[in-house]
Amino acid sequence: MLQGCTKQLLRLAFLLLPYLTLSQTEIQVGADIKINVVTVTSAGTIVISTTDYYIRMDATAGAQTYTLPTSTSGRVLIFKRIDNNPMTTVTFTGTVDGITNPNSTDGGPLSSIMSQFGTIILIGNSTDWDKI
Repeated sequence: MLQGCTKQLLRLAFLLLPYLTLSQTEIQVGADIKINVVTVTSAGTIVISTTDYYIRMDATAGAQTYTLPTSTSGRVLIFKRIDNNPMTTVTFTGTVDGITNPNSTDGGPLSSIMSQFGTIILIGNSTDWDKI
């Protein structure tokens, strides 16, 4: 049981590493953990910045194409669709699960983003992005 708890604690520490103070006997979480939340309401091409973490996508104004940044090992991006217009496409430029420029409408790795409140979590592996 302790071994399982240790593995879970290590996974949590990995995700929170930038915000932790580590000692030999304890892990302390500093002040509130804050992430950059961006709501995108414009149509067209949207470039994900180095500080973006959680991207709320509202494609009411028209189709959106998100340009993924270069993958960095361990970087996490969360995309959430907040509009209710499945006819408006959302596409991505970059490589996810080994697929270059995956289309969100063809049943590929990002197709779940077409419905309202659909969410995609990507984690960088230094080469491309993995969908979690």
